[in-house]
Amino acid sequence: MANRYYGIDRGKQGDGDVTEGSSSTATLDVEVRIDLAASMDKSEVLMALDNLKRYIAQDTWPPA
Repeated sequence: MANRYYGIDRGKQGDGDVTEGSSSTATLDVEVRIDLAASMDKSEVLMALDNLKRYIAQDTWPPA
């Protein structure tokens, strides 16, 4: 299974602060794993991320 990981630490905002790799570093504050075997196109991935962002914004924080 091919995965791509994107991550960033709290307080970082620039494109240069985003890490990208084929394995998880497990040291970043926020990390997203995308399953490349699912064969989604870029717009589908962005839509899924928008849905996750909306869900987190509407849910209670911190999560239980």
